Amino acid sequence: MRIKMRKQLGVYHCVSRVVDRRRVLGDVEREVMRKILWRVADFCGVELLTYCLMGNHFHVLVRAGKEQGAASDAAVYARAEGYYASGQSLAQKEYWAEIERAYRKGGEDWTGWAERLRARMGDVSWFMRLFKQGFSVWFNRRGDRTGTLWESRFTSVLVEDAPLAVATVAAYIDLNPVRAGLVKDPKDYRWCGYAEALARGKRRRPSLCCLFQAKDWAEALARYRLILFNKGASGKPGQASISPEARKAVQVQGGRLGLGSLVRHRVRYFTAGAVVGSRAFVEACFADFRERFGRNRKKGAHAMRGGDWEGLTSLRDLRKDSMG
Repeated sequence: MRIKMRKQLGVYHCVSRVVDRRRVLGDVEREVMRKILWRVADFCGVELLTYCLMGNHFHVLVRAGKEQGAASDAAVYARAEGYYASGQSLAQKEYWAEIERAYRKGGEDWTGWAERLRARMGDVSWFMRLFKQGFSVWFNRRGDRTGTLWESRFTSVLVEDAPLAVATVAAYIDLNPVRAGLVKDPKDYRWCGYAEALARGKRRRPSLCCLFQAKDWAEALARYRLILFNKGASGKPGQASISPEARKAVQVQGGRLGLGSLVRHRVRYFTAGAVVGSRAFVEACFADFRERFGRNRKKGAHAMRGGDWEGLTSLRDLRKDSMG
């Protein structure tokens, strides 16, 4: 189930996997993916909050909406130039030539092109489509292969645009390589938004500062690291996820894992929960999309299982395997 905000900006956690989940995304591939990701984000005008590129799948967290497609003609042309003029494929270069010709001619020719381009801006589905297609073209040409690279379109979860929900999902994404045992600190994993924010800074730092309403990057970083490295069941920051057995032992003894431990596990709510956020937000989404649910369903928000989620709820009640 894919829920998209109808009238305003929304935050989306999107995931896509390689067909058969084959681990074909090496260092070179992930570096190319990272560059294409930012180029598509710039074209679509979406705000890339964070991302993580793994060996056979990727996660992105974006803020997107129709407002971001409401660009002036000059802005539309500039965005198109940044994306299509530097494209890898012949089709992209030919497409750019037609756009440039229409822009210089003006009139109805450009008006038609501008509207088509605007339709691709601010839309999370177009963002994902262009990103995946762009990388697939490069990957297939490099490997002299044909056919699909991705096993399906993509899955997405609508996340409440509030500090607790966004920061928790962002931390979950940035901690992917820690859960996989690849690194102990996500700063050491080149292909995630947290590492890029530390290394380069210009892209993701403003989003984190705004998210935490921090006066500067140092304050935002300190607050974010509290979520990334909050004491887990062992009390040791930077530790990979505790084992399922240890987690269950804590719960059997009446303990409740906090966010710092919970985000170090596989959390299906963030990939299959449809909507995640406060009870009021999830209930509002349920009411807005009431036609998608059976008549017998009385409420939208379900408490998230597994520990203390500090008030976060999910639209879907994942009774089994909610935590990995």
